[in-house]
Amino acid sequence: MGLDLAISVHRECLLLDGREIKLRAKTFRVLVYLHEHQGRLVTKEDLFRAVWPGTFVSDDSLTKCVREIRRALGDSDHRMLKTVARRGFILDAPLKA
Repeated sequence: MGLDLAISVHRECLLLDGREIKLRAKTFRVLVYLHEHQGRLVTKEDLFRAVWPGTFVSDDSLTKCVREIRRALGDSDHRMLKTVARRGFILDAPLKA
């Protein structure tokens, strides 16, 4: 039996089997953007434009957000949030909105 994963936009959190998992604001915005583009390659540049518009951000900020999302999802083997080397990410998680 799989996990029940959902995003609560109104509460700005991830719901894991009904339990709220709070994320930092930018991390939550990265998760929402990835969810909106579920199953497709999302480039780092796409994420920078969507989450940090008009601001210079280092790769480290995005890396930290991705690490927090994986931790919240329990995705230690990177099956739900896949990294495409030097290109971006693909969210392949059974998330509901």
